[in-house]
Amino acid sequence: MRSTILDGEIVALDAEGIPRFQLLQQWQKRPTAPVVYFLFDLLWCDGRDLTGKTVLQRRERLREIVTPVPGIQIGGYIKNRGIDLFRLAKAKGLEGIIAKRKSSVYRPGKRSADWLKIKSRPQQEFVVADSQREKEAVSVSARCYSVRTETVSSAILATPAPASVKRD
Repeated sequence: MRSTILDGEIVALDAEGIPRFQLLQQWQKRPTAPVVYFLFDLLWCDGRDLTGKTVLQRRERLREIVTPVPGIQIGGYIKNRGIDLFRLAKAKGLEGIIAKRKSSVYRPGKRSADWLKIKSRPQQEFVVADSQREKEAVSVSARCYSVRTETVSSAILATPAPASVKRD
């Protein structure tokens, strides 16, 4: 294969075969869990751009050129069973699932309603800024909360503004 771009994720698996981010962090210092590269997309193959092909066409080509071996696997998909898969992911403590429209193409750097990340655990991303450096925090368009601890006199905890909020 020349000029081939694979898209995937390296994961460390626990004793039940469940990916655990903490195990991957520990593995970097001391390998204690099996690590697997899960491939889930093929963007270029033999010098040809495949991003204009549908996700199913790219996955089919990926299966043609990659033979799974220990340490390198091709991620699967379940057709028309998204709710069942989501419930299973939640029961296993996984972060969530990715739902992709079968006819979708790969759009580098762009978000689309064709690909949805559906989280099974409520999570929120925050920005923490020292209130003494207000100039850095001013550019954050977000809802802000002031917090006080023994080690920090004051900080700002901010969440990203919804896309519907008009920014200056």
